[in-house]
Amino acid sequence: MSRMIAKRPNSAREQLIRHVEFAAEFGQVPNFDPYGRKMSFISYFMLDIIVPFITASALVFAFLCYLCYRLFKKLILGSSSRTDEQNAKKEQ
Repeated sequence: MSRMIAKRPNSAREQLIRHVEFAAEFGQVPNFDPYGRKMSFISYFMLDIIVPFITASALVFAFLCYLCYRLFKKLILGSSSRTDEQNAKKEQ
């Protein structure tokens, strides 16, 4: 492994020397500056996209839970209340 690293075409020392020489000759090059440095926190982490998506998903999930609750209440509890009403009429 050490022999493989030693025979690498570009050693770390050579790369460092070339980068330092390039920086000394040309200074700061705007094309090499990543655009992400200029972006806001919200845009960089895509919170302007993710937050509305999560909010919409949570609302849809809550609505579906509410519909399931209403359906459960109507099917299970609604049928027992009908039998209670029928039993009350029979007793009279």
